[in-house]
Amino acid sequence: MTRFYARVAAALVVALSAAACAPLSRGVGAGEATGLVTLPSGEVCGYAGDGATLAFDGLRLSWTCEVAPSGPRGLFGEPVVLGDTNVSWRIGSTARRGDGGGFELARLESVDARVVRFTTVTGSSCAFAGEGATLAFGGDRVNYTCDGDEVAVGPLAGDARGLSATIGTLEAGDDGFALRRPRSVRIRTVELQDPSAAAPTAPVVTVTAPAGEAKETAETGPDETTAAEADHAPLLGTTWALERILFMDDSELLPVEPADYTLTLGADGSAALQVDCNRGIGRFELDDASLSFSPFATTRAFCGPGSLEERYLEQIAIVVSYAFEDGALVLATSMDSSLLYFRPLD
Repeated sequence: MTRFYARVAAALVVALSAAACAPLSRGVGAGEATGLVTLPSGEVCGYAGDGATLAFDGLRLSWTCEVAPSGPRGLFGEPVVLGDTNVSWRIGSTARRGDGGGFELARLESVDARVVRFTTVTGSSCAFAGEGATLAFGGDRVNYTCDGDEVAVGPLAGDARGLSATIGTLEAGDDGFALRRPRSVRIRTVELQDPSAAAPTAPVVTVTAPAGEAKETAETGPDETTAAEADHAPLLGTTWALERILFMDDSELLPVEPADYTLTLGADGSAALQVDCNRGIGRFELDDASLSFSPFATTRAFCGPGSLEERYLEQIAIVVSYAFEDGALVLATSMDSSLLYFRPLD
């Protein structure tokens, strides 16, 4: 009888270990819980589901990160939202008990991180909008720009199944932007980053390495950062008005009102556009003279015949570098297909 109970106990240990190691839930639909969490270290953790898993003093192993010979390692409990975009999650390692009767918690610590990217269960992909100036609605700041006209506003929310965000659609009104259909949407995948590191979509004004190495280069000294920002000072913080778009066949597009087509780049990597009767927000990357933009979220009001809206957005999307010429900002597009000339907006 003693051997029988020993075999049962061993089987239970194996079953609990397998449940704890499951990367995704079999009992919970993908739309109901955060599926994957990427930690600042690059370690990826999968949701363990709502079924049996390890727990210690009521603290449940909900996301399994890796399985070592000693036992599963993962995220325990639920994320705690700090401010709007930062979270604190408890990560722990387990080890088999000396008597072979199960697992014990070997180490538990907190991981404080910023959510820099996420995807929702509805298919939207959202990126951190930076810490500088951005839109706000009812006191809720636009913290993430998503696909199309969608943005995420206000603080993220955390519970036992992960994170959710308030997603809305930007629309232009007589007094500027309006936020339509704000709703809470469950987040499917999350990318976390050390909050002291530059966001991966931020301009590379303080480093010379690719954006993917932002964590390492964010540790450069204050003198290096100041010098790099100074190098780009004429470009950043100024609102530039479009004078003309010159194509390689010498044809031109001239806006009737240059102030209707503007570009403003923030030191935090945020970009803002005035596109005739519409406005847009997005991100940019900057490395020496190289400049590129991520897709912009824009309002979609009809601006009427003669608008340069589509052509302006088309050319901005393929910008690859910048230069200054007699006080003008000149943006060059890929394959030298066009040049966009701007002057500071008075």
